[in-house]
Amino acid sequence: MFRCFARHVVVLGVVGAIVFAGGAAMAHEERNVGSITMRVGWLNEPTYSGSVNAVQVFLAKKGGGAIPDAKLTVVVLFGPKTSTTASQTITLNASDETPGEYTGPIVPSRPGTYTFHITGDAGGQKIDQYFTSSETTFDNVKDPTADEFPAKDPTNGQLAEQLSSASTKTNSAKTLALIALIVGAVGVLVGVVAVASRRKA
Repeated sequence: MFRCFARHVVVLGVVGAIVFAGGAAMAHEERNVGSITMRVGWLNEPTYSGSVNAVQVFLAKKGGGAIPDAKLTVVVLFGPKTSTTASQTITLNASDETPGEYTGPIVPSRPGTYTFHITGDAGGQKIDQYFTSSETTFDNVKDPTADEFPAKDPTNGQLAEQLSSASTKTNSAKTLALIALIVGAVGVLVGVVAVASRRKA
């Protein structure tokens, strides 16, 4: 009876591992492009802003067979594919351990939606595809401080944004002060000229 119970435990464990692996795979978007199947997402998920990550691409022929000799690059867009906030072109490097796997390192610095524009050649076929993060494709980038307690400290990106805003306000204040100084000087000069004209008269 114990052996039977142990056998059931092992079977359940294997099934659980398969389900878990399938769930992890669902965090990537899979798409057929001509005769190729592409599976695209983040290397590390969940994905947090300010953390080192990478664009991850798996390539295979329809029906099986990894494509190990693709030449691909990616441009990462912050937002949808119409966004103008884009990274430099990143080379997707082939894995030494997993045939058909390609990665390109990047640090997403803001929480939100990201789009991967992947171009190049795979198995003699041209690739020009956009993949956008969402609840049904792959992870949107999350704010790492969202669950902090008792205080939510700002991220490096948020600090940079605050400093930029403060610098803009400071520059505006300096400009206004300079304008006021010039206006005051002109007023004094006009007053001096007026007094001198009266004395001459």
